[in-house]
Amino acid sequence: MKRAIDTLEKTNQDAKVNNNIGVGYLRLRNFQKAYDCFQEALSLAQSEEDKACIL
Repeated sequence: MKRAIDTLEKTNQDAKVNNNIGVGYLRLRNFQKAYDCFQEALSLAQSEEDKACIL
């Protein structure tokens, strides 16, 4: 899981990528990093529909 997160962190950051990274951190039980990623995803989301899909 950590390797997948590392790979995602190297890609262009958008709402979906940050949301996926947050999910990975949740699975690793790293709640603070997950929260930070979800907050970043919300700030990058372009529409209310995108925001509604963020975990």
